[in-house]
Amino acid sequence: MVQSANVRFSWYSENAARRSRLHRGFIVNLFRVLFSALTGAFLSLIAVPAFAEDDTSVSIRFEKKIQLPTAETVGGPIALTRIAWGGISNQIATAAFSGRNIYLIDVKAESVNKFDSGLNGIIEPTLLWSHRKSLLIASRAASVRVFETSEAIPKPTLAIDNNLPRPLLARGVALIEKSAEEWLILSGETNKKIDPTNPEVVAHLLSTGKRMFEWKFPDDGANYRISQSSAALAEGHVVLAAWVQRVVSPKTSGARPISTQEIWIINPERERDSCKIPPTQGISEGASITLEQPSISPDGRWLATADGANEYVHIYKTKSCEEAAKLPLRGGPNPRFLTFSPNGRWLLGTSPMALGKREGRIYVWRTADWKLIYQGTQTFPYQAAFDKASSHFAIATVDGVYIYRISER
Repeated sequence: MVQSANVRFSWYSENAARRSRLHRGFIVNLFRVLFSALTGAFLSLIAVPAFAEDDTSVSIRFEKKIQLPTAETVGGPIALTRIAWGGISNQIATAAFSGRNIYLIDVKAESVNKFDSGLNGIIEPTLLWSHRKSLLIASRAASVRVFETSEAIPKPTLAIDNNLPRPLLARGVALIEKSAEEWLILSGETNKKIDPTNPEVVAHLLSTGKRMFEWKFPDDGANYRISQSSAALAEGHVVLAAWVQRVVSPKTSGARPISTQEIWIINPERERDSCKIPPTQGISEGASITLEQPSISPDGRWLATADGANEYVHIYKTKSCEEAAKLPLRGGPNPRFLTFSPNGRWLLGTSPMALGKREGRIYVWRTADWKLIYQGTQTFPYQAAFDKASSHFAIATVDGVYIYRISER
């Protein structure tokens, strides 16, 4: 009996100790979770500048965060990667990498309206706003839809399906104002082999969808592919910048294809390429690198671009492809997205990740002297967009839209 009592006591003591350890572990884990949540909330409420030049004439401050409704994030946070800010409607449109939903944000009321765009595909969507009306342009793969957003439920007003006869998979979509009309410029790839009947750059009128011009790569026996592009209007003509991969098949059996990657400055209306920018230093011919989307300034004078091999943002003149500036990143990661402000005074860069950490980077340069005036941290910042006045910018992230204010003294 004594032995039985000892056994029961030992069993009770061991279980009590186990319960005590579990209790302590629960408290420690709860503390860790709460600490992590509070830290995340704190970081989400403020922008922490990692670096700022000694320039007291410009101030950049976090203003507010707009989250998606709780019902939208029940299954986990939605990583918003694309964003556009409407100058007429003052609405922000944002979307995730996958899925057909587009979220419209009323900036003043901080309300969110969701609608189904009907666009499918594995290519990231592109969002643009008309400069003249409350029209939202959404593009994915070979399809473009235009929506009237002035009503509670956005209504499609125009659909463009780029079957040429092969689908044009749009890797770049831009909207420009030309000849009292808004032109939609699409560029991308049709297939790997050159097809003289298939253009790689196409322009449509936003009002009717009418095709205004098209541009093709030269039929020189090579295979071409546009991976990223941007367009603007310079001196009354369309100028387009694109990362172009050119592959020449070997003449000898068993030899490897010769591949080059360059930035082409193209004047598609004149049916010619203006100039080419060779790979930047540190990129060998045929190397596999991350090619980020280039950005052309609103006046068409400057091209900003970055790649995965150099810790710089490169500024080129679109007329000559001559390098105008090389902007250091102060040890930060390369921007994935580069965005000029509508007034052309600011260049904004965002990098979603920094060395595998959640905190990415935000960069702001002043284009008058290409001076870095702000470098801050943000949790997974993806694409950014300016408002019409160029006094605010919004960033799409994994947990909502963050809005910052630029103040000049």
